[in-house]
Amino acid sequence: MNDGQEALKRAHVALTAADAVTALKLFEEALNQGMSEADALDAEGWLADLYMKIERMDDAADHAQRALALYDARRAEAYGRNQPAEVACLQAAVCTCKWTERSEPALRRHSASTMPAAAAPTQPRPWQRRRRPG
Repeated sequence: MNDGQEALKRAHVALTAADAVTALKLFEEALNQGMSEADALDAEGWLADLYMKIERMDDAADHAQRALALYDARRAEAYGRNQPAEVACLQAAVCTCKWTERSEPALRRHSASTMPAAAAPTQPRPWQRRRRPG
């Protein structure tokens, strides 16, 4: 197994573990080290999965941003009503939203710098392109 294949294998493991940032870095490493045509076809499928996961993360961050204001307001209300269990539950929701907001921009910055131009939002994603028969 050559270095490109090894990097591709590590990228797939990271992708399976839903670590999109690491997977992107490793795919980039595999591309730089060269890979066979079969490996490139495998990578195309894995990259399609990766792009879909990133899009879901984008959606989650947008939802987290909207939910943060709502949860924060509800937490303040519960605190005013002296409801410690509700305050604790809503605090956990606020922390989850803040974590999503903090982690997602780093992913977005990295993916923007490493994604090929063909994957730019204005162009079709790899899984949206029609495959030619044959």
